[in-house]
Formats: sequence, C-alpha cells, structure tokens
Amino acid sequence: MTIRERTEELEERMLAPYAALSKKSLGRDAAEEPCDIRTCYRRDCDRIIHCKAFRRLKRKTQVFLSPEGDHYRTRLTHTLEVAQIARTIARALRLNEDLTEASIPYEEILNVVKESDYNGYIVSEYEDHESGNALLMTARHQQMMRKILEK
Repeated sequence: MTIRERTEELEERMLAPYAALSKKSLGRDAAEEPCDIRTCYRRDCDRIIHCKAFRRLKRKTQVFLSPEGDHYRTRLTHTLEVAQIARTIARALRLNEDLTEASIPYEEILNVVKESDYNGYIVSEYEDHESGNALLMTARHQQMMRKILEK
C-alpha cells in the first residue's frame, strides 16, 4: 500500500460523511498517473504554491496605508493567511483540508450551510482593483450563492 493510499484510507475514516474524499475525485482535465505519495488534492495545492502566478502576488500590495518600515501586507501574505483560516475551518468541520486550500466548492459548501439551518451571514469578497469590476463581481458572486441556497 502506498503512502497516498494510506492517506486516502485515513480520509475515509476521519472525515465527515459529507466531506469530499481524494479517492473519489473526478480527475483532472488532462489524465495523469497517480502519485505514490500525494493525493490528487495535495498535488493541486502544490501546483498552486509553485506556479509563477502565485509568486507574482508578492509584488501586489493588498492594502496600502502608508506603511512604515517593512510591515505591510501583500496579496501573497493575505492569500496565505486566508488559506490558513480556511484550513482551520475545514479541520473543525472534518472536511478535506487540501481540497479546501486548493478550491472553493461553493455548491457543496452552501448545501451543507443550507442543511444545517444556518441563519447567519455569508460574506462575499472580490478584489479586482485594476479593472474596477469589484462591485459587479461581488454582486454576481452573491447572486450565484442565492441561487444555490434556493434549490
């Protein structure tokens, strides 16, 4: 049994019944041999971390308020912080942390929210300072969430 297969077995035993399991992934657009060590979702996370687009985030300032010294937030640090929060929430809900870090399966998450009778707030954030479409994209994002929740 490979390390990946043992990890997939652990997922089956430890994750919540509604969690997405690595071994039940629908695969990738381009077929690839499974890794003996990493699950498919872990490979996705690694691809994100090692791609050039992710590293370019270090040159983008998240919030600029005339920082003093070298204490300012870039989009890279913001992205890492958000990913860490997502992993913590996923761990608390017994979801697949690697999948949480690599993607946001809105329909699955919102169905869990709907089934649990959650009546709090769902926040949508979209940042696109360059094209000026942030408000439009946030409105579309919220509209998509409402459609899923109304099913």
